[in-house]
Amino acid sequence: MLDPPQQSIQNNSSVANKLKVLMVRAWRERWSEIQWGIYFRRLLISAGPGTDTKELAEVLLNEALVGAHPNNLVLSYLQHATLAKLLPVSASFQFISGYEGYNKPHCVLALVDFVKHMTTYMGFSYGSDGGPALCQCLQSLVHWLLKVMLRAVQMIQEPAQLEYQTLLQSATAALQAISQSDTISAILYIAKTETSDVFSDMEQTELNMRGTLSQIPQDAIPQTLRGDISNLEVLKIIKCYVQATDAVLDTSHIPICPTIVAMVAVEAVLNPNNDIQPFVDQLFIIEKLMKLKRSYLFSEVLRGCYMGLVDLKQADSQEDYRWCAFTYLKAKAILLLSQVPQILQKVQQQSPSRDFAADLEAGFDRLLYSGYMLDLADSRHNCDLLGLLLGECTKASLLSEAQLKRIYNRRFSEGKNWLLDWRMRAGWLAGWQAGGLAGGLAGGRNKLVRAITMSFIVRFKNHLAHLFTIIGRNNESLRSRSGDQQISQSNAGRIIKAEPTVNSILKTLEADYSKNQESLLGVLQHMLSGKSFELILNAAAAIGKLQVFLVKLIRFNEFAKQSSGESGKASQTRALLFDISFLMLAHITQIYGLELITGCSECQDTFFTQWVTRCLPEDGKYKSVDIGMPVEPSKVDFLLSALTSGSDIAQGPPKWHEICTNTPYAIQEVLFAWEHGSISSDNIKMILNYIKTRMLSLPVCIVAWLCSYINMLSEEARTKPLSILQQLIQPLQGDSLPQYYSERSYLMQPIVQKMIHDILPPASRRPIPQYVPANSLPADVMSKTLKAVFSKGWLETERLHALKALYSLCGADWFVDRLVRQMLESNRIDDITKSLSLAYAIMHMDMEHLALSLLLHTIPSLLLSATSYTMLTDPRGYTLAKFCVLTITAAQAARSTQKDVRRGRKRSRNEFDLDDVDDLDGVHMQAKRMKMEPQITLDSEGFNFDFLNVKDESDTAPVIDSKDPLNKALLNLFRLMNAVVHDGEVSQKTSFIVSLVDEAVNCGQHARYILQFMPPNMLSQMMRCMPAAFDNSRVLQICDISNSTGRKIAVKAVAGPTSCDTISGRRHALLILRRIPGKTLSMVARHLDFNCVMC
Repeated sequence: MLDPPQQSIQNNSSVANKLKVLMVRAWRERWSEIQWGIYFRRLLISAGPGTDTKELAEVLLNEALVGAHPNNLVLSYLQHATLAKLLPVSASFQFISGYEGYNKPHCVLALVDFVKHMTTYMGFSYGSDGGPALCQCLQSLVHWLLKVMLRAVQMIQEPAQLEYQTLLQSATAALQAISQSDTISAILYIAKTETSDVFSDMEQTELNMRGTLSQIPQDAIPQTLRGDISNLEVLKIIKCYVQATDAVLDTSHIPICPTIVAMVAVEAVLNPNNDIQPFVDQLFIIEKLMKLKRSYLFSEVLRGCYMGLVDLKQADSQEDYRWCAFTYLKAKAILLLSQVPQILQKVQQQSPSRDFAADLEAGFDRLLYSGYMLDLADSRHNCDLLGLLLGECTKASLLSEAQLKRIYNRRFSEGKNWLLDWRMRAGWLAGWQAGGLAGGLAGGRNKLVRAITMSFIVRFKNHLAHLFTIIGRNNESLRSRSGDQQISQSNAGRIIKAEPTVNSILKTLEADYSKNQESLLGVLQHMLSGKSFELILNAAAAIGKLQVFLVKLIRFNEFAKQSSGESGKASQTRALLFDISFLMLAHITQIYGLELITGCSECQDTFFTQWVTRCLPEDGKYKSVDIGMPVEPSKVDFLLSALTSGSDIAQGPPKWHEICTNTPYAIQEVLFAWEHGSISSDNIKMILNYIKTRMLSLPVCIVAWLCSYINMLSEEARTKPLSILQQLIQPLQGDSLPQYYSERSYLMQPIVQKMIHDILPPASRRPIPQYVPANSLPADVMSKTLKAVFSKGWLETERLHALKALYSLCGADWFVDRLVRQMLESNRIDDITKSLSLAYAIMHMDMEHLALSLLLHTIPSLLLSATSYTMLTDPRGYTLAKFCVLTITAAQAARSTQKDVRRGRKRSRNEFDLDDVDDLDGVHMQAKRMKMEPQITLDSEGFNFDFLNVKDESDTAPVIDSKDPLNKALLNLFRLMNAVVHDGEVSQKTSFIVSLVDEAVNCGQHARYILQFMPPNMLSQMMRCMPAAFDNSRVLQICDISNSTGRKIAVKAVAGPTSCDTISGRRHALLILRRIPGKTLSMVARHLDFNCVMC
């Protein structure tokens, strides 16, 4: 019994012999192509499914090319069998690409004509050829045609000139037909990606052909043919087939870029201590996705800074310091200053030819068009703000002196125009007022008063115009005379001067604490004077040294613990050092968040870190008294005795940190005694005043404990604890106050006021901005806020705080859902684009978690809802797709570039919980994750990454972090979208999914991260639902053609039955077949497989 391979060989041999017999009969009886197709099909059916049809095509071609002239009848049989899908087209092309009988030009000419005809109708004749085989055979075929042209050019001066000239003309026409076929060009592009060395040989063959052609005399070849060869660009079309993508978000119709301006506001106000690198990375992503020029990016960043400075409602506020610090310290890093040299080196390596100084100068030039904004900022801050920034850029060698002078000259000329415009406005205003006043006095009796008033207004108008003219002429001299004074009085100038102060303070804190305590106390006291401490904190946060300052301050606080046996002035100095450093640390923690301390592993065992994590309330959330600092009964008894007797607590055994730990428990005993009537209210007042005379860190510790204690009490039981609380926060009055008491009390007040605000009765609370009023629904506040933001086109500081408060109050899912619905509320494309730009910037408030809510909650709810068609109808549908793509790209960049480095802002409790969950391992911890986050776990949703690993043997499996929440969310979303596409209904949901995939391609190098989660069968199904959704170029960008699996999917989509060329080719063939009689038409359709088209 024969083995299966031998049996198959014998079977193929017998089929080939039968085919030769059939060809002899067809030749003898002169069968038509249709009759030949009928008998050939019967032969294939009788041979069985294992027949090698490629060998049969080779048999036909060998029979057709036996002599010096081809057998055209056999070639027509082969052509018919190939078009009828009885033979694979790759079999014929493989034989032709290997044919080297150039000495038989008539045969070569027949093959070239055959290739031209086949490639012309390739779009509707392609069937079941394998993807790699089709790519390789087409590439080899084009290479063979170029070789034919080269051979024809070489032989064109021989005696058989006319034959080779005809061959050259036919080969040129065949290559032109190939270049005009979009499908074949796409397949050749895929082949170039797979075998780049073959494409290089093709380029060399074309170069040799053109070089040989240039040496032939002009009269040897007709000019038309020479022109056709010169215009032949088949390889160029293949190489440049995939075109550049469009911008995901185009805001060119808007005067400003809302995205960048709003992102600057988010970064300056909400992330003052954030490292600048993540923000710069996000700006570069926006630059690529929006196709922006670097000069435009610089100008919009600067515009955002000055719009924030103009938007300030209150001078010398925390917001004022933050904006100044961002503009004059952080913006230098964004503009690639010397503070962040690695960014400059990295960007210069990416684009070495870029002239950053020229881009920056162009950015400033663009900013000068907003002269009114710059002038308003100068008037608000009483300083030349632009001049300060230009000076800082010049110091950092970002701008040369010549560039600085050019910018100043342009600014000065703009200033004169502004003054002239103001003069015109002043004259118009005075004239309007005079006309209105004259009309009002027309009916009056006192005409003399009216005349005097009119005369005064006219004189005032002339005087004002003359005044502005003088100012315009002497603007530069006035600036030089008063510049230094204005700088020293402005917060911008103070922030710039605070930067070297921060560096000197850090050096001072590195000194030996035991040797120069007096000088250290003087430094700390100087920091507390006036607004110095706030300026130093904002400057340190802006230059990225706040955490370094905090660590040094914690170490200093540890040193300042009272040592045993120390007394006198040394003990008093150490107590002041401990008290001031403790107050500073508490103030920093309240402003910049607890994670600034908890992120330092070297400070985990210090007293302040232990106290702040266990006791300090944060954002209105009070800690439990059960997890407070451990109590020591002996020390509590000592403190009770000292408080009631008035003795010096510093003389006892406890150290200052132990006193801070145990004093709240001593006050608890005092409170219990007062509630039971053992002591009077006068004694309580005396005890509390005594505490405030010692150290002001003690009232902070007591208030923190009291807030947690009162939080557990009923309203009736809060009277006396609240009374103690009110007395503790009242500053001492009188002349004999402790040393540095006013400075320490000034620092203590905001600390305790923040702690007690939510625990006090509403009538006793200090007024603070209420961004979400108690009598308003959060949904109404959100709608009103977003409408104001979207209508104005930029994000004001007050609106930003309102959005932050709404996010903290209602959570990420609610916030994103409302944001998306409000973004899609408009009907005009320009308005909805502006809303999209701002909504994307708002997502940077907390990009990672808001992106998860978008992918896990908002988009699935829209895809699963039966009433979401309005929101998914274009232009809303593709706008939402753009929003998803932008958000995913930004979130992925934030996770990949700074995966282990958190943003330097105050984070909510749910963020800590989510990060803690992501770091847990083990079976028990996985169960805990399922309980806390059921929507993003692998097990609870049945997620499976196996389908992403279905690759060929030559491909490597993708490296995907299965624990990353963003990866799981994207996988879940694509599985859902795949189910929607396969449900058999074409709707707005299908259009949204197509738009999302299409917009993902526009992300360029970031597109692969999104599209790697697409199931393999999703693309083909989308093209079945919407055949014209993607052209061939877009298909190649969707598929990952760097691996064989992606190339197979791409070839199937490009040359399959759903491609645009295939559908148009079938329709064209059907129009021709309609002219054939009915019986013949049905027979031809049966053989050519046109049933789907006819139906």
